[in-house]
Amino acid sequence: MANKTQKPNKKPLPRKRVLLWTLLGAAVVAVAVLLAVLWRGGHSSSGGLLEELTSYRGYSRTVSQEEVDFFRELVKDSVPDGRDADDYTKEYIGLVDAKFYLGSRLGLCDRFDYAALLLRVEQENTIRAAKIADGQTVYGVTSFTPASYFRYLEAELDADIVAYLASHADKGMEAQAKDYFNAHPDAFRQLDSITYQVEENGESATVTAERTTLRNLENSDATLSDFLYSAQPGDTMDYQSPEGAARRVTLVETATQMPTFDEARSTALDTWLRAEALDGLYATLAENNPVQFDPNV
Repeated sequence: MANKTQKPNKKPLPRKRVLLWTLLGAAVVAVAVLLAVLWRGGHSSSGGLLEELTSYRGYSRTVSQEEVDFFRELVKDSVPDGRDADDYTKEYIGLVDAKFYLGSRLGLCDRFDYAALLLRVEQENTIRAAKIADGQTVYGVTSFTPASYFRYLEAELDADIVAYLASHADKGMEAQAKDYFNAHPDAFRQLDSITYQVEENGESATVTAERTTLRNLENSDATLSDFLYSAQPGDTMDYQSPEGAARRVTLVETATQMPTFDEARSTALDTWLRAEALDGLYATLAENNPVQFDPNV
């Protein structure tokens, strides 16, 4: 009987070599993960925040005839010459929907709901009426109409969205805001001082009020303050001083100073967003997330 030939046992790898291959494998995996993270980060930030926001898609709702009638009445005085009122109204509804959709994605509000708007108006008016009956102070209007309450909500949402975008501005947004700042210097000049002449009790004096003094003047002599802020050099006002004396004031000159972009960064971002970025953002979102209208509309 022939002896069976056994296959030789494989010689095990030395421990050092096993450890080496393990470390090399781990290093390859780590490098791959790092490259993926870097690519993803660079890829997602290359377009910036505004491009990311305009990519929001997938939301739509059906607008009722009642809602169309509400917005038609709301915008009737702002329809541009040559525009069809119905087309303009529907376009405006799309922009409103996009605005509230964006606000909901940013965690600032709920999506727009016309029925919910009417309910909130009723609730707000009930609360204000109860406060008035109880002798409490009610700030602002004592009651809202659906139109006035919508305008209030819309203005608040615009401000909240601008504040969010400004606080999350990326380098691209800052660069555009800086370009706008440099192109519109008059919009960012800051009041430094106002010089005016005062004639009272037969005597005349020239006063130069700096910013701190002017802010105090708003409380101590509102009539004079309003005149100084709105008048042009050479304008004159006759009025009665807070002490009761007849007084004539003539504006001599207003001095302003131009801040640097860093000093005016917050204002520049806010102004640029409202002037050049916000409308385009809403329009793109409205196009990407179109509303549907009731077939009878």
